[in-house]
Amino acid sequence: MAPLALSDQHFQITSENLSNLQHLSDLLHLFHHRNKNQHRHSHWYKHFNTFRRQLNALLSHLNSLNSVPSTHTAALQKRKTLDPHLISQTQHRLSFWRDVMFTKWQFAFSQVIADGRFSVLGVFLYSSLAEVGDLVGVNGMLEELGSLEVEKALNEFSKETEWDEGTPLRRDGEDEGVVVRREEPGEEELGVEGVGEGSAGTIAESPAAVKASRKRSAETSTMKPKKKRKKGGNAIDDIFG
Repeated sequence: MAPLALSDQHFQITSENLSNLQHLSDLLHLFHHRNKNQHRHSHWYKHFNTFRRQLNALLSHLNSLNSVPSTHTAALQKRKTLDPHLISQTQHRLSFWRDVMFTKWQFAFSQVIADGRFSVLGVFLYSSLAEVGDLVGVNGMLEELGSLEVEKALNEFSKETEWDEGTPLRRDGEDEGVVVRREEPGEEELGVEGVGEGSAGTIAESPAAVKASRKRSAETSTMKPKKKRKKGGNAIDDIFG
């Protein structure tokens, strides 16, 4: 069979890839018959059934596209009417897989692996999904979309971080604070008394008052304490005392 190329998609399949898809579909069919009685009510099994049916529908379209009619008239009719319709359906199916279903299938099958009890089943389903995605080109589409998203995020980040290093940054609405004026302690806090009402608020003493205060303190410090008189002393003690 000749390779099939779909326009507007990075999708090209050969006869070898088509036979590999058919083999995977057969394995999934056997998996369904082996595990449907035990796991048909599980949440992940619904996603597996969707994956299996979607793969069978894709294979049906690809086999129809690669089939060769027996007559020339049938071949012309197939090329004009049937092939464009099948190609359009295949394109929409692959886009739907890329945008919606592949993420759901990956999450559901990874949960089976994480469960532990049926991790072997989860590994088989996850590897089958990865191989199908590689054969039909969905993995390449997802990688391309991921690289575009990363490049877009890096460009946006580089635009946000462009500024002049010589000027400080000021953000709108930033709280710069309020200037607080320092208050000097009042006269009452300093413990100063006797300030007249008519004074201008300054504290001052006359030089004479300062000198007299120093003199009193000096006399007080040099004054000797008097000896206490012992009780019961005699007259001799009074004379020489």
